[in-house]
Amino acid sequence: MMSEYENPTITFYPHESEFDVTPEEQKPALSTNERLMNYNGRLKESLNNGIRFTEVFDTLINTTDLNELFQSIKTLASYQLDDDYLVYPIQYSRADFYLIFINRLLSLNDKETVILMSSEKDRALYHEFPGINACGRFKFKVDSADEQRAFYIDERTGLSLFYIDFSDKVLYFNSRDIVELLIANDAENDKEDLIRFEKYLVSIGECVEQAYGYEVDFNLLNARRNAVYPIVSETEPEVALDRLFIMGSEAGCMLKSGMNGEAIMNLSDSVVLTLFDENLAGGNSPKWVITVKDDEDKISFFDLLVRYDFFKDWYLENLQSVEIRRARCFWKEDDGEA
Repeated sequence: MMSEYENPTITFYPHESEFDVTPEEQKPALSTNERLMNYNGRLKESLNNGIRFTEVFDTLINTTDLNELFQSIKTLASYQLDDDYLVYPIQYSRADFYLIFINRLLSLNDKETVILMSSEKDRALYHEFPGINACGRFKFKVDSADEQRAFYIDERTGLSLFYIDFSDKVLYFNSRDIVELLIANDAENDKEDLIRFEKYLVSIGECVEQAYGYEVDFNLLNARRNAVYPIVSETEPEVALDRLFIMGSEAGCMLKSGMNGEAIMNLSDSVVLTLFDENLAGGNSPKWVITVKDDEDKISFFDLLVRYDFFKDWYLENLQSVEIRRARCFWKEDDGEA
């Protein structure tokens, strides 16, 4: 009788062995109560994330501390408000946050001149500067590759006036688009309004430079002592200089040659324009630049374009050789810069 049970008992498993079971399969299924508790916990996390957002946003719109202001915009620049459990249907965009930041920064420095407005159509914010192109409307266009980078653009034309990077702390002004928007079409604008708008743009650069240590390229807006404006031509712009001689003579301003071959023009008793090869003395490859000198260091290249009609006409006529260079972030493959 015992021989009938000599073979060992065999147990069959759904896998090849009792050890071939994944950790997930070893876990017991969640009970209904556990699932509800898990959902409730995730929802609390989402709500707390929303509350945290309101605290940061409150700092952005109310703080009087410049460091707190900057930390708030840095946080909002990458803040993720929505998640799988909670979506807020009405939100301001990062572009809106950047506009608010600029207004608050200027306000805290007593330099606020632009008006922050809200669109009735989609609640989007924009800056309004009366007197510029009838009623200039400006906003930020956020870089799709990095949301901490943005271009400050004219809403109607899409022209970008400056580029700002909240991560790398740089701000670059765009000479080409500033000229196209404000100078080439200046029949729409009063000269005093153009100067006021120039001061507004310069104030933005000065505020981020002084408060946060930004690297700022003021470009053609730079009126500081020893400001130099590199031009696009790598060789002497002979044709442009000939035209400046003719157009200047007609306006009563003579173009003269200096001891080192520089071209010099006295636009007034206190304002002197000079074009020269900056590397001439060093023997390096040519680097032609323009300088503007005045007694009080208040006159920029942009000011010359506004004040002197013949100079504006000369510059627009000879952009291929004497256009002021701009930062690489504005370069495009189809315009000869890249």
